[in-house]
Amino acid sequence: MSENMFETGTRLNLLFQTNKGLVGISDLWKAPLTQLNTVCVNLHKELQEAEVISFIEKPTKKTSTDQLKFDIAKYILDKRLAENELAAEAAKINERKRRLDDLIIEKRGELDKQRTLEDLEKERASL
Repeated sequence: MSENMFETGTRLNLLFQTNKGLVGISDLWKAPLTQLNTVCVNLHKELQEAEVISFIEKPTKKTSTDQLKFDIAKYILDKRLAENELAAEAAKINERKRRLDDLIIEKRGELDKQRTLEDLEKERASL
C-alpha cells in the first residue's frame, strides 16, 4: 500500500505545511522528527474537523487528499522512529561489545602477568 500511496502523492505533487513553509514528500524524510510530528498532528486535526458522519455521502476530494497526506506523513514518521530505535539498539550492542573487548584485553594482561619470566622471554624471542 505504501508504494501506491507514495505514487499517488507524488503524482498529485502533494505539499505539506510546516513552520518553514510548504514542503514536498521527499522533504519529510529529512525534516526533524518534532516538525514531522507537528505535520501529522495538524493533518489529524484537519481530518477530525472535516469529518462528517454520513453513510450515504461519499467523502469529498479534499478529505481524501487530506487523508492521503496524513497517511504519508504518518508512515514516514513511523518509519523514521523505527529506524532511530534500531540505531539506538545497535549503538547499545556496539558499546557492550567494546566494553567486552576491553575486559578481554584486561584479562589477557592479567594472565600474562601470571606467566613465568622464562615463558615471557621465550615468547619474546620467537617474535
